[in-house]
Amino acid sequence: MNPLRVLFLLVAGLVLLFRGLQLYADRLTANERPRYAEAAEAAARAAAEAEGVVPVPGPTAVPTPIPTTAPPAPPAPPLPPATEAHVAALIDGDPPRVAATLRALRLHAITPDVAVALDAAQARTSAPDLQRLIACHRGRQDGATLDPVFAALPDAPPSHVVWDQEGTTCLVQVIAARAGEDHVRSTPVLVDRVLESANPAVLLALARLDLPELPARIADASEDRARPERRLAAVGAALAMGAAGKWPARVQAWLEDPDRDVRLQALRTVAAGPDEASLALAAEALAWEPGDDAVASVAATSLALGGGLDRALAGVAADPSQPPFARAHAAFLVSEAGGEAACRTVAAIGGGDATLAPELRAARARIVARFPAAPAAGAR
Repeated sequence: MNPLRVLFLLVAGLVLLFRGLQLYADRLTANERPRYAEAAEAAARAAAEAEGVVPVPGPTAVPTPIPTTAPPAPPAPPLPPATEAHVAALIDGDPPRVAATLRALRLHAITPDVAVALDAAQARTSAPDLQRLIACHRGRQDGATLDPVFAALPDAPPSHVVWDQEGTTCLVQVIAARAGEDHVRSTPVLVDRVLESANPAVLLALARLDLPELPARIADASEDRARPERRLAAVGAALAMGAAGKWPARVQAWLEDPDRDVRLQALRTVAAGPDEASLALAAEALAWEPGDDAVASVAATSLALGGGLDRALAGVAADPSQPPFARAHAAFLVSEAGGEAACRTVAAIGGGDATLAPELRAARARIVARFPAAPAAGAR
């Protein structure tokens, strides 16, 4: 799969995961029924494992604002312990067997007897990648320090091929999983990796760190138009880290960026946004780009969530300071898929010039067909 597509889907998945968790929490509070907590946990696990985004209808009630940072990771299923054969191979196996065992151990829990066997394996191999796998397994043991993990990282530029070797990727995964224990040393590693590869574990780890400031390397890369793929990765990382709530000026600039991919990346995030400010940004951006199929798809997906985008679009449609074409398109989007309250707002809009008036009449007709009790004419 294209790494950029993976990054797009991951960012969209994070936003939808936040929204789903909040909706479940709202229902739990309102109804005091414990089974919703179990459903929320199941939804979180499913969203974290999904590669795509499937829009689902949202509740008619207005959801409360949701956090911009990633929720705690659901506990990973326990790995089976290493076997006696693994231990024996590490202690006295020939070099190919030691190498195969070190790779196989990534699917097994590191027990105390394996930790002892790793000492024997380390003394019997000098291959750098295997040495890194050994350090990785040490870092995976319960209660282990992260010092050997950081010490084993390659001293090479982030784009060097050594960072794609199995031993190094294992080290990075351990750092991502335990980043909260040492965010000072973890953050630079995660930033470098998220700019070089579409690694979901790294992106989620950065989001969960909830950093108050955007790391300088991500900020610089997000402005580097000479390297569009790297720039898009930086924008996606910033959005996953909560840019809509933490750095709204940056998001506004990305929504107006000449690069269409950057605009869409930002739009997908704020359209499912956690607060009214994000939704207002999304509504204006959507209204200003009629006729774009990708933008229309973003609108349809976010409106299906029922998270308040329709109300923000209705606000654009009713705003006389907006250009007529943008008001007309906002009214169209609400009339097609908005909730009843937003549709009533649009149906009540009156007046308009030669461009806007016929579009409002058409929108009103669609609204009356969907909600017969909606106003038949506007007074605004």
